[in-house]
Amino acid sequence: MKIEKEYPATHSMSTAWYVADKDGNVAIMDFNDNGPVPWEIEQTCIQDLVFGHCEDYKHNDYITINLTDDQIDDLMENPHQPKDEDLWIECIFQIDLEQEEEFLNLAQDPDFEIELCISKKRGLYLVDCLHCTEVCGKKYAVKDSSSLKKMINLGMIKQIYNVLNFFSLSEEWVDDKVVFEHRFSSAPYYIYAQPYWNELLAERINTPANPVKIDQFPLPLRNRIPRVPIRFSEYQRFQIAEWHPCCFNCEEEIYINGFIYKPIVLTNGTEAYVYTSLGEIDFYDYCSEKSYYKCKECSSKCYTAKGNEYSDRPTVMFVFHPFSNYDYKMCVKSDVIIRHSVRIPFLHKIPYKDPRGYWVFKDEAMKHVSEEMLETFLMKNYQHFEDTILRINPQVIILEENTKDILCQQILMDDRNIWIKGNVFPYYLIDEIEKNREEITRLASLPYRGIEMPYIISKEEMKKYKKENNE
Repeated sequence: MKIEKEYPATHSMSTAWYVADKDGNVAIMDFNDNGPVPWEIEQTCIQDLVFGHCEDYKHNDYITINLTDDQIDDLMENPHQPKDEDLWIECIFQIDLEQEEEFLNLAQDPDFEIELCISKKRGLYLVDCLHCTEVCGKKYAVKDSSSLKKMINLGMIKQIYNVLNFFSLSEEWVDDKVVFEHRFSSAPYYIYAQPYWNELLAERINTPANPVKIDQFPLPLRNRIPRVPIRFSEYQRFQIAEWHPCCFNCEEEIYINGFIYKPIVLTNGTEAYVYTSLGEIDFYDYCSEKSYYKCKECSSKCYTAKGNEYSDRPTVMFVFHPFSNYDYKMCVKSDVIIRHSVRIPFLHKIPYKDPRGYWVFKDEAMKHVSEEMLETFLMKNYQHFEDTILRINPQVIILEENTKDILCQQILMDDRNIWIKGNVFPYYLIDEIEKNREEITRLASLPYRGIEMPYIISKEEMKKYKKENNE
């Protein structure tokens, strides 16, 4: 086991997400740089999940959780009067409900921001009003002209609480085990921390007195929370990758029919290989330019367009132009269509090599590969695209407009269907999703019909596979 890290123990790339157990209790998983993370999970931190989930920071689109009073109290500390506040960032105001309308009107001023309403009944608002202040020594003094000063003078703010936001975790290797350190004393969630070392399981570091339940979440958020068939109260440690496809670093990976498996420790302490990716069909076997470039094997120096997986049993296939920008809104998987999808380029590799032998990245490829060249490459390598589709055999295909323009030069298609090797697939353009959402959702909800692979393969079974394939 690797004991020393290349960087300090305190999280540098912390990621957190929700998970629910068989009784509907909700935990927050915290991952430390190197552990398993479910596919395409929204990356954030613990304190940004405790009251809800921000779907879009730019537009302050926030889904709140219906927390009880006891659960809210578990997330607040240090009640004090406005005269004792000196930071004015990420604090909770308890306002005078009789003046709520006036408070909300003043809060529309540009120097004041309401991040969310925690409890309408109790008049609790999470706010950021730093712009209402100015530096005065080691504190922030409230400006006389600010909306905050007006609120204070009118007695709108009955009390201020600090958000219990010290959820940063650190870990050390002590006496052959991981020891976690944290500053919070309570939270209404089970909290599990994943050690830096993949060989170790995520460990429970908080057991709530008032646990949040899955049915307290609004339906769009509830539907995309991963579930595990255990009770958090009974498991000090568990392995999320045992039940949900995850990405994680590992030196060993095995390909079976293009699907990727990696070894990991399961909840019961044994080691097995888990399915980690749909993978892809090796482009080298199809590549039209390998003789021209005298490639004896794939050097991977050609531009590679990476896809995305939102389901291990996808029924929807988004086909995109290899030069398209990724739409990060697809990370938010409240949408049933997204939760059943996989996203692939119509050309996984652009078989163009830099004459200097450099790696070809997107900007470089776009300079030298025209749309006409892409059409030519697709024509020469379209069997790779066809076999990729047939491997997953989706119920419906979603195309970008510019993708359709290129595909129709090579593949038989009309206004609604694509024919591939005798198979017919209905398709829609991305811009048509809303208009046809009901039908696409129906298709997305049909059974998966692609290649079936076991999710977990034991070490003994994997040995047989390697022997059969002379690996």
